[in-house]
Amino acid sequence: MPCDDWRQAGAAELAPWYAAERDRWTRVLGWDPVLVLAMAEEARQAGRLAGFVARDDAGRITGVAYYNHERGALQIGALQAERADVVRDLLDRILESPEASFARRYQGFLFPPIGGVDVALTRRRFDVMPQLYLGCRLDGLAPPAGTPVQVRPWRDEDVPAAARLLARAYAGTATGAAFAPEGRLDEWVAYLGAVLHSPACGAFEPSQTVVIDGPRPERLGGLVLTTRLSPSTVHLAQVAVDPDQHRRGLASAMIGRVARLSSGGATRDVTLLVADDNAPARRLYERLGFEQRSVFLLASRGRITRQSASPRVAEGTAVAAR
Repeated sequence: MPCDDWRQAGAAELAPWYAAERDRWTRVLGWDPVLVLAMAEEARQAGRLAGFVARDDAGRITGVAYYNHERGALQIGALQAERADVVRDLLDRILESPEASFARRYQGFLFPPIGGVDVALTRRRFDVMPQLYLGCRLDGLAPPAGTPVQVRPWRDEDVPAAARLLARAYAGTATGAAFAPEGRLDEWVAYLGAVLHSPACGAFEPSQTVVIDGPRPERLGGLVLTTRLSPSTVHLAQVAVDPDQHRRGLASAMIGRVARLSSGGATRDVTLLVADDNAPARRLYERLGFEQRSVFLLASRGRITRQSASPRVAEGTAVAAR
């Protein structure tokens, strides 16, 4: 099946795909990605966002993939198709692209519409880590009672301390690579800037973002970074607690404060993402009333070399081992 540079496709050709994606995200996740999709289309037409489209024999688009190269990492923003073999072809095209040859790392944070994407990524030596998308009705959120904790509103000057907190909270975890590929403080500052000033993870809600001060002014004890995904849904983009202050009820206290701040308007749902292998956090969110609604895939791998460019295992073995 032919795969073409998506920057050569017509806007009218891609319009049905954008509409279907917006409907899928809104229906399944309560997340309206209209601004993100508009940014992708603007960057595509300007030639800044690389990608491919797959077509059937009639020329109809049956798969879309796009990616960018930033700060040494190749970021896959979309990888999806109507069939698993087309997903594989699109992924191969990305990894054979000029941008891939310059990147130190390759990663994606994906919400695939069909199965088989994880197999295609594993075949190309990606580590694939499921990220559970959890949701809770606002009126069903039940933070447990505990020791009173002083939670305060977010302030613009909290950015440096928040970046240091995230670096500490994610140190040594695979999930942290989705936000700061090499774990550097400047990467965390850049990530926070993206959340605060772009719609990539929803619109930042400063009035519903809260922190807990640590023992020193430059060291926060906790942070819940809140965004709005749609008029009815707020998203806890980050729930971070200083490793030195675990098991003190800080996360519950902050989530409870966000719930109170979000009540009284159009908001009905609260959502968040948690790594499938983060058992303590999953237990906490279950106690608070969160339930799984869907799954994202966090995929990551190192630079491609001549030896690592070929698939790791036969496809049948990958399916059997999934």
